[in-house]
Amino acid sequence: MTREEYKRAIKKSRLKYGNEKTDGYESKFEATVAGKLQEYQRAGAITDLQYQQKYQIEILDKYGEFATIGSRYIRIDFKFSLKGKTILLDAKGCKDKYQMLKYDIFKFYLPDQYPNHVFRLLYYRNGWEEELTELILG
Repeated sequence: MTREEYKRAIKKSRLKYGNEKTDGYESKFEATVAGKLQEYQRAGAITDLQYQQKYQIEILDKYGEFATIGSRYIRIDFKFSLKGKTILLDAKGCKDKYQMLKYDIFKFYLPDQYPNHVFRLLYYRNGWEEELTELILG
């Protein structure tokens, strides 16, 4: 195996933050959050639970024209309906610059482009279950 082949093989097998895929989810934490959301859906607290949804956000460029962020979509871990609103929830193991930028973009542009949507980041830390329960049950 050449050095380039080895690099490609390693790159494909590693996930971004060293997390392990679990039950089809990108991390153990994401799989755990999915399980909790499925429980809430079975109990009737939320509806229409969906996974890995794509959103395209348009921003104003320097000329005041709308421009799409690249030609890419921003992927959201979970989407569900709650009390007449659509909740977009990202479950992350740690904070990083990309997640904070994503949060800032959604916080600023989401209300205009998706008026009935609410975006939340849920980080793995003590109290995340209570935070999720507070979001769902209020």
